[in-house]
Amino acid sequence: MPRVLRAARVQVAPADEAGYLRLAGELARRFRDRRAHLWVFRRDGGAGEFLEFREAAQGAPLAAEELPADEAGLERRLRRVAAYHDDESRWVEVPLDPPAEE
Repeated sequence: MPRVLRAARVQVAPADEAGYLRLAGELARRFRDRRAHLWVFRRDGGAGEFLEFREAAQGAPLAAEELPADEAGLERRLRRVAAYHDDESRWVEVPLDPPAEE
């Protein structure tokens, strides 16, 4: 089954960065428990500018509205301290292995 990646640009006020990273870390731990991933990257030299990548098997919950109740609560708290840009996108894995010869 292919993997799916969601990418989002995130803006966080400097005073809220520690809280954002703490909440993202907790959500990442919950994702790992169900074989999904959450990675956060900070823009080099950009205060409060982040990229979030969420990755899981296709069909697994990744978007805010899809998450289980415990993760949805963390997601709501994240969105209180972080602004997610409208260009959030979903990407589906493309297999790069050549097809098996017959």
